[in-house]
This record gives sequence, C-alpha cells and structure tokens, in this order.
Amino acid sequence: MRFIVRERTQHQSEGDNHSSGLRMNLFFFSTFVIFCVIIIRLAIIQFVEAPTMSDKIAALDMRNIPLPPDRGIIFDDTGVKLAYSKPISSLYIMLFEDYRITTTEGRKNRPKAEQMATKIAEISKKLGNPNAKPLTKDDILAAMDLDSKTDNAIVHADLKRG
Repeated sequence: MRFIVRERTQHQSEGDNHSSGLRMNLFFFSTFVIFCVIIIRLAIIQFVEAPTMSDKIAALDMRNIPLPPDRGIIFDDTGVKLAYSKPISSLYIMLFEDYRITTTEGRKNRPKAEQMATKIAEISKKLGNPNAKPLTKDDILAAMDLDSKTDNAIVHADLKRG
C-alpha cells in the first residue's frame, strides 16, 4: 500500500490563509454591523417612540377581556349535582385622571365622571337584570370613589357584581 502525500508550496498556503482570514474578518464585521443596527433601533424605540407609545396605551378606554367558558356540571351516580358553574359578571372601572373636588383639575374633570356615571346607569337600567335593584348615578359615583376617600392609589372600582 502506498500513500501519496502532496506538499504545499509556500505560495499556496499563504493564499489559503489569506482567504480564510478575509472570510473571518468579513463575518465578524457583518455581525458587528447587524448588532449595531439592532442596538440603534432599540434605542430609537426606547427613547424616541416611548412617549408616543405610552400615550397610545393611555388613550385606550376599553380593553377586551376574554371570558373563560362555563365548566360542566358534575353529577354523582344518583344524578344529584355535586358541582356546577354559575356565571357572574362584574363591572370595574379604573380612573387615571384626578376627579377630586378639592383640586382645580379635579373640578374640571368632574363633569366627565358624572357624565360617565349617567351613561353607565342608563346602560345598566336597559341591559341589567330586571329583578335586581338598578344602579343609580349616585350609587355609581359613590362606588367610583372620586374623592379618594377609600384609597389614594389607582385601583379598580367595583361598580357592579353579580
């Protein structure tokens, strides 16, 4: 058995090293450029577009909240209900503006809150349970806690439960 070994000349080995070095340099340079573009874009999003995006989020008055489906009824072997689901709907509101009567901004915003309470009372009267006591504007305003008597932070106000 004979093996044939070819030796490279000095000129051939330098050319191979040069092209692989060039490819490595090109790879690292392109990776550097890609990361620079990503970092610049993230900086633009964080520092330039952040106020606009936060304003858009704050402007959303309504958000769709998916409701989970009803669970099935569980019976025992004689047909008696052991566990069942009873759907209950609740209405919550979050106030992001000042509505306190003690501040000038609150006095300016107060008519908006009263208008909102009137509209909620009308919708509750039209769509609510006819057997239950209907919500009135005063009940809604009390539940909204516009003067922050219950809590000073931004919290969900439970307007209607059940």
